[in-house]
Amino acid sequence: MEPNQVQWNRLPHDPVGFFGLTPQFERSDLKRSYGKLIRIYKPETHPQEFQRIREAYEELESQNRYGVQQQLSAKQIDAWSFNTNASEDKKPSRSEAVGSAAASPPVSNKVMATQDPFGTYQKLGAAAHKSPQDFYILAMLSDMVDRTDPQRFLKWLLTGIKQFPDDPGLNRLLREHLASDVETEAAHSVLVTLSKIVPAEVFYQVTEPLWDRVARSVPFETFAKVLAACESNFKQGAIVSRIVFYVHLLRVIRWRATDAWYEQKWMFIQQHGTEIPSHLEQDMEFLTLVRDYFRLDRSKVADDSMRRQIDEMIRSYCEDPWNISTAKVAQVQDDIARNGNGVMDSFAATDSEADDRVLLLNAMIAFDVIEQTGLGFEDAPIQRLAKQSDLAIADIRNESGQIWSRLTWMRWRLFSIPYSLLVFVPIVMAFGWLSREVMFMFTLGWLVIGTLAHFAVVKQFFLDPRALKKTQALVNRAYSDHWRPRLFRYVQSCHASPREAITMLQESAEHVGDSQLINIILSYASSDLGLRSFHLAQQFVH
Repeated sequence: MEPNQVQWNRLPHDPVGFFGLTPQFERSDLKRSYGKLIRIYKPETHPQEFQRIREAYEELESQNRYGVQQQLSAKQIDAWSFNTNASEDKKPSRSEAVGSAAASPPVSNKVMATQDPFGTYQKLGAAAHKSPQDFYILAMLSDMVDRTDPQRFLKWLLTGIKQFPDDPGLNRLLREHLASDVETEAAHSVLVTLSKIVPAEVFYQVTEPLWDRVARSVPFETFAKVLAACESNFKQGAIVSRIVFYVHLLRVIRWRATDAWYEQKWMFIQQHGTEIPSHLEQDMEFLTLVRDYFRLDRSKVADDSMRRQIDEMIRSYCEDPWNISTAKVAQVQDDIARNGNGVMDSFAATDSEADDRVLLLNAMIAFDVIEQTGLGFEDAPIQRLAKQSDLAIADIRNESGQIWSRLTWMRWRLFSIPYSLLVFVPIVMAFGWLSREVMFMFTLGWLVIGTLAHFAVVKQFFLDPRALKKTQALVNRAYSDHWRPRLFRYVQSCHASPREAITMLQESAEHVGDSQLINIILSYASSDLGLRSFHLAQQFVH
């Protein structure tokens, strides 16, 4: 996407069109489009443009989670659209937005708001019947005309929502206001008041940004009391909206909430499992991992610096604002990418349920930030990648010679000694006790019987399982001690995507005739979450 293709005139009224999405877009589509835009408008170089993009992204992401209709009808878009000639350099202020928000039905209200704001304010305020757009204009003009009451903006807005609770323009404006303009000291009264006016289906979605700020800034006991007071005003219903809200909230509040309160909300989600929207599947997987990690795995954090870093990153990702959490994720992933030995020391190659949980959380967080920030592996120079893969294969072959010798010796001992004992010891013991003719017949018969017994019974039921177990143990040890460190060095040196790195490694192995060996090693590497997390982190290296 080129800068001249960005349609700034679509914000804030049509974020779906701004991102070039279809009405029934998926969250993955939104993330891809968002990532393309912020590759151009990075926060450090284009802070104003980035802020507008981020606000539009968060609005659509919230709408998608709550199942809000993604695209307004043509009439609604016209009613709430902004002037296409508006400046593309900044977001319109409230007073500027009045002039660009079309009033429906009479366009004259919009025009009068810019030409005669005081007269328009008095006229609309005295009108017996007001449209949603009239309330919108009154709220906007109140900042300029009615400064005696600092809460007048919110009062007009709430009065309009009370009459038109499903109006998209008023709800969007309320969400924007709550996200940044309400002080946390006033949040208690604002939220309780809203819970008496706004339907529960709307309340959770529009107030979510304010709840996030409150959760981070007030004691948990105060937070819980405010939420309980708000929910006491709702009748039964709005189960889906409450589930979506809780799935988000339990991630944000986990490190502050009491276990009893947290489990109560978790139980609500579980009791209504059949009503959880399908698009929340990944959110539920993440929340389940966070819950289990917090209950079962955090005891290991204090003794391990790598785990401590990841724990701090998980907490920041869950509860901090996006700009802070993203910076933390990038810093921790960069440290992981530069410390292969630390990853190998903290996370063994063998399966561990606790390690898998931590590494899955780490990978999910890293991948989400990669999607949202547009990070990715650049195309690696083919010659450098081929050189690194050839070196890796050469090292692996050198280290594998002794391993195969030990494996061959182990299997020879395991199979030959029992066979010798079973077949030859009875023959030796019978020697001298039998005549020559009988001894000859006995020897031939026992060789056949003993061999059959060995392969049909002893080998199949006793030796093969033991050989498999010993072989797996030896190969596991070889992977951990020899092959795994070499793969870590290869991943760090090639700085290529997993697909490119694996393909080139297979080609180098095939060239020297070691395809079978590298396939065995890659089968172990495919389940090595430590290696996969290390590879993923390479994208964050500055």
